[in-house]
Formats: sequence, C-alpha cells, structure tokens
Amino acid sequence: MKYTKHAKQRATERSVDADDIQAALDWGTEIPQGRGRVALVVDKRAIKRAEVAQVDLGPHDGVAVVLADNGEIITVIRSDDIKRLARFGAHDFYRGKK
Repeated sequence: MKYTKHAKQRATERSVDADDIQAALDWGTEIPQGRGRVALVVDKRAIKRAEVAQVDLGPHDGVAVVLADNGEIITVIRSDDIKRLARFGAHDFYRGKK
C-alpha cells in the first residue's frame, strides 16, 4: 500500500498503526469523499460485519483511511464523528473545485 507523506505524518500524530489501517482497508464502511476519494471507516456497521466472521474490530473503532482514486492513502483519522467524514472535501465544492 502506498502512503502520501501527509498520511505517514498523520498516522504517527494520531497513533494509528498498521493494524488499524489494515482493519479499515479490510472491513471499513465506504463513505464517498468526492473527487474520486473514498473513506473506509471502522464504524458500528463494519464491526457487526466482522463479528459474523469472528473478527474483533473493537480496538479499531473510529479509525478511517482516506484513499485517492488511485488507491494511495491520503490521510488517516481516528474519530467518532462519522458525519465529519461525509463532509470531508465538501468545502472544495464551494470553492469551485470539483
């Protein structure tokens, strides 16, 4: 998996390790970000899906990975505010960038 410099920095700052990132990539719920980006977030829905396969995602709850359209990891987030992820990038629309 390819990371941007920004993603590496944010992962360190936000204490998001490789296991957290892999959990989001494997089980995360997709949230479209616009401009080809997508966030994969370990939320309640992802945790329930993983439980069926007897996988415990509890320690990864709230971790999100934002991917570019080419699959590169743009940033990582640890947040309980799922609505924030749905708004991520929305400001670009108002600045005339689509």
